[in-house]
Amino acid sequence: MPHRKRNWHITLAIAMLVLGILIFAQLQTQSRLELDLSTQSSSDLTIMINNLSEKRLSLSNEISTAESTLYSYRTDYSDSTKLLESVSSETERLSAIVGTNPVYGSGITVELTKDMYPLYTDVLDIVNELWAAGAEAVAINDHRLNDRSYLYYDDAEKGTVITLDGEELEFPIVISAIGNSSTLESSLNMPGGIINNLNLFHMYPIITTQDSVVMSALVDPPVFKYAQASKSN
Repeated sequence: MPHRKRNWHITLAIAMLVLGILIFAQLQTQSRLELDLSTQSSSDLTIMINNLSEKRLSLSNEISTAESTLYSYRTDYSDSTKLLESVSSETERLSAIVGTNPVYGSGITVELTKDMYPLYTDVLDIVNELWAAGAEAVAINDHRLNDRSYLYYDDAEKGTVITLDGEELEFPIVISAIGNSSTLESSLNMPGGIINNLNLFHMYPIITTQDSVVMSALVDPPVFKYAQASKSN
């Protein structure tokens, strides 16, 4: 029995010692934390606050600079993209004008059949009238015209044929024009105009307005060897 009492006292003493050490450590830690600030003078605390404020301001400036740089990159890219789109659009527009790109749009077609016995001058008169009426593009049998295209005739074994750039035109001859279809049609049918003159010879071209006339690019687009674009001042 005495031995058991002694063991009980030893166990209690050890437990109390451990508890005391833990309480002391906790109090010491808390005291150090309080001492770190409480022992600082007001000037030291002011310096600490100023340093933290300056650091915060420095970080804010860095963030602002980074955001500004990012915005400038986005703006530059956006402007470059718009510039590229503008240049591409202008290039496509000019290519359509000179004939290096296919085009489509509203317009009309004028068909001449073989039994009308048209002359090359009849075809030429129709083409010139369409140009004068504001046609933006003209083609004959899907052969797009430019300023160097020429119509003429040739004496073949089967008789006189109409040629375009030296190549025979097969019937029916279909003249296509892109532009304001109403204006183009009215110009051809005006009193005393080309269609009236053809009607006098019992020739009745078939005129059809189209919502979409499609034309391919020029087969042989012009190449300038000597002419150069002048630079504006």
